[in-house]
Amino acid sequence: MSGNVEIVDLPDSWKKKFKSKNLKKLVAEQTMWFGRPFPTSREGRRILEMNAPLFEYCETLDDFDYAFEPVMGNLFELIPENVRRQGAGVSVDTMRNALEVDIYFFPYNYSLDENRHLPLTYVRIPIVTVGDASLIDSFVKKYYPGDDHSAMIPFSLDRVAELDDFFIDEYEKTEKICHKVVKGGSEQEIKNCEFFLEFIKMVGLE
Repeated sequence: MSGNVEIVDLPDSWKKKFKSKNLKKLVAEQTMWFGRPFPTSREGRRILEMNAPLFEYCETLDDFDYAFEPVMGNLFELIPENVRRQGAGVSVDTMRNALEVDIYFFPYNYSLDENRHLPLTYVRIPIVTVGDASLIDSFVKKYYPGDDHSAMIPFSLDRVAELDDFFIDEYEKTEKICHKVVKGGSEQEIKNCEFFLEFIKMVGLE
């Protein structure tokens, strides 16, 4: 973490609960709390508790590079450390108090089409919720690493499309890759694929 990143205070009880120095530094980044009650407040402590399943998983990732981004609902989204590697995030399914894998990326980073009016915000679509964190672990460690400008789009934990550079502008190529990934897959995997393809086909053009 850069030395000039501003940090906020975390509750002592939370710091005692979690041992990972990397986790503590990332959670304490001020950007994670922009527009949110600070973590030492009553509401801030509630936010920390809400995200506890994700933090508990991250305790096991101390030797693995990762990052967080704040998302709607006061959630933390676990993402690759490399900002050019997008497509999937892990967050908390608050209804089940479990971890979920999401399609998560910023469309404007994957298109150069000046005719598109792409939002400067993220797309986040829940794909699968799991009760066993080891399933998330194998997914994260397999797909998060990468130095190139790329995206990993999950249609399930096992069927993931690897896309490069400005894949939104290369629809036919992207469609072919995605269809190959879900060939022989479940009805839900195919539905997730078609939803994603329809989204990138129209995003910014409507």
